[in-house]
Amino acid sequence: MSVEDVDRKLATAVGKLDEAAEKITTAALLCSEGQDALGYALTGATDPEALEALGLQETAADQLDETRAKVKAIRERIEQYRRSIGAGTSSAAVSSPPEPERPKPSARPPDAVGVDGSRYPPEAAWAVPELPPRVQQGGDRTVAKIKIGDQPLPGSFQSGQGDVWSDEARQRINDLGIRTARYVPYHVEMRAAAMMVRSDVTSAEVVINNVPCGYQTRPPGCHQTLGGWCFGLLRIGVCRCSVGVIVWQDVGGDVGTRAAAG
Repeated sequence: MSVEDVDRKLATAVGKLDEAAEKITTAALLCSEGQDALGYALTGATDPEALEALGLQETAADQLDETRAKVKAIRERIEQYRRSIGAGTSSAAVSSPPEPERPKPSARPPDAVGVDGSRYPPEAAWAVPELPPRVQQGGDRTVAKIKIGDQPLPGSFQSGQGDVWSDEARQRINDLGIRTARYVPYHVEMRAAAMMVRSDVTSAEVVINNVPCGYQTRPPGCHQTLGGWCFGLLRIGVCRCSVGVIVWQDVGGDVGTRAAAG
C-alpha cells in the first residue's frame, strides 16, 4: 500500500472522528439543557430517586465532555502519524473539509475544595474555607455554615449540641407525630430549619461537611424528616445532597437554587 493510499485511509478516519466529535458536542449541549430543565422541575423535591436522576444526568454530561476530549486526542495522534510518514498532503487530505467549528457547552464554575482536598459544588464556595475536614464514618461531629439571603452568619452549628433550636425541632416533630431517631433534633440540618422558621427567614443555605443523615444510610434521618417537618412552612430544595448543600425557601417564594443531587 502506497503512502497516498495510507493517507486516504487516515484522512477518512479523521473525518469520522470529526463527525463523532460534532455529535458528542450536540449530545453534551442537549444533556446540559435537559439538566437545567430537570433541575427546575425538581425544585423543592425530596424524592431520593428523582434527585439521584439529576445527579446522574450531571455525571453523564461530564462523561460526554471526557469522551469528546478523548476523540480529540485520538485525532491529534493520527495527524501526528500522518506527518511522521510524510503524508497529510495527498489530494484526499487536501480535499478533506476543515474541522467544523463546534459550539462549546457553557463552562461550569470549578468545584470548591476543602482544607482536606474534599470537593464541594460551586454553590458552597462561600462556606468551604471555614469548614473542617469532611466527616468520616464514626468520625468528628458535623459542622454547618449558614447563609441567610446573601449574608453568611458568623460562627457555625455543630451536631450533637442541644439549644433552643433543637428544642424547637423536637417539639414540632412530636406535635406532628413524625417517627424518627431521637438524635435527629440535635443535627445541624434540623436546627437550621427551626431557626429559619422561628426567625421568619425567607431563604437560607446550609453547607455541612458531611452527607445529610438519612440520604445514603438508614434508619431514616434528617433527609426523610425534613419533608414532613417543613410542610406548610418551608419548601426544601436539596442541592447536591451527597456533598452537603441544602437550600430552603418559604412556601410563598421561589426557590432560588435549583434542586440537584451529586
